[in-house]
Amino acid sequence: MSLNLKECEEECLRDCTCTAYASAIDTRTYTDSGQDLYVRVDAIELARHRKTRSLSQKAMVAIIVVSILTALLLAGFLYGLVIKKRKGCNGIYVVVLETDRRSHNPQCVKDRSDEPRGNRDVPLFDLSTVASATNNFSVLNKLGRGGFGSVYKGVMDNGMEIAVKRLSKHSGQGVKEFKNEVRLIAKLQHRNLVRILSCCVEEDEKMLIYEYLPNKSLDTFLFDSRLRIIHRDLKASNILLDAAMNPMISDFEYAMEGIFSIKSDVYSFGVLLLEVISGKRNGAYYHESPSSLVGHAWELWKEGNCEDVIDESMGDSCTKEEALRCIQIGLLCVQEFADDRPDMTAVVFMLANKDVVLASPKRPAYVFKSKHHGANLSANDKPASGNDVTISMLEGR
Repeated sequence: MSLNLKECEEECLRDCTCTAYASAIDTRTYTDSGQDLYVRVDAIELARHRKTRSLSQKAMVAIIVVSILTALLLAGFLYGLVIKKRKGCNGIYVVVLETDRRSHNPQCVKDRSDEPRGNRDVPLFDLSTVASATNNFSVLNKLGRGGFGSVYKGVMDNGMEIAVKRLSKHSGQGVKEFKNEVRLIAKLQHRNLVRILSCCVEEDEKMLIYEYLPNKSLDTFLFDSRLRIIHRDLKASNILLDAAMNPMISDFEYAMEGIFSIKSDVYSFGVLLLEVISGKRNGAYYHESPSSLVGHAWELWKEGNCEDVIDESMGDSCTKEEALRCIQIGLLCVQEFADDRPDMTAVVFMLANKDVVLASPKRPAYVFKSKHHGANLSANDKPASGNDVTISMLEGR
């Protein structure tokens, strides 16, 4: 009887005495590893064998999965280290600026947990990053020059534009003053204050990195001039404009001499207000009398001709009444005696509320008229002695 392999399997399963079967063909020569022999085993033994084989496969899969995850975690960790090393101190790390000369290395970090956070934590850029952003401080990137150094435009690798204030190595501002300026500006958060992004202290270089405002300063639009002189008080050249023409007050520095009071900025704001309305600098009347915009506006105020102060190019941007009100507020801010000037809270209130009745301004400071001086002296007038005792007192403007 001739049976195929499948029929042999079925026949063996029906016969309890059958222990194995194979496809046997007489006089065959096997050129490979031999012939397959199918052995019949106990069902329990077969199940145990299959279970052991299944467990081995699961263990192998688990080992492979764990190995892959471990390799991925290790690769991610190494990638993070490479990125961290490549970026260096590009505004990511918080470091401490030390007072002594040893700490000029930007990698130097010293624990100062006992100090207030606002006094010790300062983000830092390295010198190579700043130099690369400003094209090695190219003249083409130079925006202007202030009292303590030059300002450059820079572009970071990610496309962000920055303004770099590079302090002169021969400037009067030392390391201590630089640290104080950085800490002061870092504490100030206001929508109308230029935001400081970072700083750089490396070797003999001291730099401040600010946000870049594309429309430059206010005086560029008022006076059509690219020349900007940085002052230590509120001036048109210290007011920068962002892309939406929002004003940003910049250049916080230190007055090295002079006496100032809380009304000094009120005076400066009054001058600025008159410059905005007139479109002229305060020194535009240098060869005339009065020799300043403040004095010129005061004379026109007394004559009742304040309309002559208003810049004709303002057009319909504001009404005549609004412009005259701003002139009156500006004259209130520049009054000779500081006690007569309103504080900034009152100034803002007067500007925002047109129904508020304004006081009449008094004579402003720094208005000197020598015209016709002494012209009314007669020949019979006797000279008076000027040897009276006087006392000179210094008072903030």
